[in-house]
Amino acid sequence: MKNKRLELNKFAFPLMVNFILSYILELSDIAIVARVSTPAFNAVNLISSTLYTVSGVLGATAIIINTKLGEKLGQGDEKGLNYEFFSSLAINIFMGILFLLLMLLGKTYFLKIFYNLSGETLEQGILFSYPMSFCVLLQLCLFTFGAYFRISNMTKWILIGSTVSSVLNLGLDYLFVLGKFGFPKLGITMVGFSTVFSMFVNLLIYIFVLKNKLKLKFELLKSYFINGFNHFKLAFPIMIQEIFDGTIFVIIFNMIVIRIGNNEFAGYSIITNLIMFLFTFKHIYGSATLSLISISSGEKNIRNLIDYPKISVKITTVLFIFGSALFFIFREYLPKLITDDILVQNIATKFLIFFLIANICSSYSYIYKCALQGLNKNMFLLKTTAGVNILSLILMLILTQVFDLSLFGVAFAQFVNEFILSVIFLKYYRYIINDEFYNLTKE
Repeated sequence: MKNKRLELNKFAFPLMVNFILSYILELSDIAIVARVSTPAFNAVNLISSTLYTVSGVLGATAIIINTKLGEKLGQGDEKGLNYEFFSSLAINIFMGILFLLLMLLGKTYFLKIFYNLSGETLEQGILFSYPMSFCVLLQLCLFTFGAYFRISNMTKWILIGSTVSSVLNLGLDYLFVLGKFGFPKLGITMVGFSTVFSMFVNLLIYIFVLKNKLKLKFELLKSYFINGFNHFKLAFPIMIQEIFDGTIFVIIFNMIVIRIGNNEFAGYSIITNLIMFLFTFKHIYGSATLSLISISSGEKNIRNLIDYPKISVKITTVLFIFGSALFFIFREYLPKLITDDILVQNIATKFLIFFLIANICSSYSYIYKCALQGLNKNMFLLKTTAGVNILSLILMLILTQVFDLSLFGVAFAQFVNEFILSVIFLKYYRYIINDEFYNLTKE
C-alpha cells in the first residue's frame, strides 16, 4: 500500500507543481492583457474561454487514448502503444484542422452573431482570433502527448514543457504587448501570436523527448485514421457529458441561483472561485488514477484496481479538509481579495462553510468517475451523471423557489448530487471489478 501511495504521489507531484506555476503565470499574463484596453481584455477572455471549452469537449479523445495506452503498456505491447498513439494524433490533427478552417472562415460572423460584438471589441476580437485559430489544433496534439507522458510516468516533462511555454508566453507579452525595453508595442495581435507560439514550442519539446520512443509508419496512415475514428466514437459519450456538465448544467444552475438575487449570485461566484482551487487536488489525483487504472486493467491486476482509487480518495479528501479548514479560518478575509462590495463579502463569508461541506464527497465521485473512465465505462457515466444532475437541479429549484432556502438550498442540493454520484460510482466500480476481473482471473 505504501509503494502505491508513493507511486501516486510521484505521478501527481509534477502535475501539482505545474498547476501552481501555470496559475501564477496565467494571472500575470491576464494582468498584462488587462492593461491594453478594456475592449481588448474582453475580447481575449471571450475568445479564449470559447476555445478552451471547444478544446475540452474535443479533448475527450485524450481520455480514450489514456485508457488505450494504459492497456497496451499493461500488456507490454510496444507496437500497440505506438499504433494507438498515432491513431489518436491523427484524429486530433484532423479535428483541429477542421476547427482551424471554421475559425478562419467564420470568425467575424461568429463574433457578430453569437456574441453580438461591435466596434472596438469586435475589431480586437478579429485581430486576436487570427493566430488563436491554431489554438485548438495545438491543444489537441498536446493532449495526446500529455497522455503518453502520464501513462509512462514521465510527468516531469509535462511540468518542464508547460513551464517553458508559460514563461515564454509571459515574456513575449511583456516585451511586445506592453512594448518594454524598446520593443515595438504590438497590442492584442501579439497576445494571440505569443500564446500560439509558446504552445508550439511546448509541442516541439514533447516531440524532441519522444522522437526515439515513437516511430510514425507512413504505410499505416489510413489505418491510423480508421482507428482514430474509433477513438472518436468511444469518446463521444464523454463529449456529450462535457457539453452537458460544462455548458447546459452550468447555464441552468446559474439561472436558478441568479433568481435568488444578484448579491447572492455574486457571493456564490466568489465561493465557487475559492473552492475551485481546492478541487485541484482531486483533478490531479483523478488524472493519476485514470492512467494507473488503465495500466492495471491491461495487467489484469485486481489488487491495484482496488487500491489506487482508495488511496487517491484518502489523499484528496484529507487535502480538501485541510484546505477547507484554512478557508474557514480566513473566511472573513478571502472574499475581500476578490470584491470590495461589503454585502457580497458578507454573503460569501456566511455561506462558505455550507459549500465546503457540500463538496466533502466530491473526491469520491470524481476519483471513481476517473476510475470508471479508465475502464471505458463512459456510456454508464453519461447516463448516470445526466440523471442525477437533473434530479439535483429539480431539488435545488424546489428548495430555493418553494421553500426560499436561498444559498443553503443550493449547497444542500450540491451535497445530495455529490453523495448520490459517489455511492453509485463506488458500487458500480466494485461490481465491475468483481464481475469482469475477478471472474476472469478465476477462469
